[in-house]
Amino acid sequence: MKHYFLEEDLVVLERDLKELQEKIRELGRKQGEAAGQSTENFGHDDACQEVIHDERVITISRIKVLCEVILNSVVVKPEKFSEKVCLGSTVEFSDGRIFRVGSHMVLADHQIKNISYSSPLGKALLGKEKNEDVEFRGKHFTIKNIS
Repeated sequence: MKHYFLEEDLVVLERDLKELQEKIRELGRKQGEAAGQSTENFGHDDACQEVIHDERVITISRIKVLCEVILNSVVVKPEKFSEKVCLGSTVEFSDGRIFRVGSHMVLADHQIKNISYSSPLGKALLGKEKNEDVEFRGKHFTIKNIS
């Protein structure tokens, strides 16, 4: 399954992956130290090693998920002058609320409240035009502006 990202969100995702990889290296060092200590205390329960092991298993699982997402990611450059809501569009509703339709996983800090294109509201907005009505969870909204 492909995941679509704005470039700034993919950069954050790749940074997070590098941080997790560094965490694995650090946990490996800690596990080695704990193993050395457990040989000195042979026969005693070594909860420290178990905690480190469990943390490594969780971190490795997160790395696998991020790698899968990154491998299946597509960078999308927002259209500068689109008349329809698309990835990267900022949508203003007639009630004054403003949303930005963002990546599969919205990661970077943005000035405007972001919603993922794959969220229910994001799906309802994609392809809509200015002055078009949108129904979402039983409520009706009118798109006042798209930028």
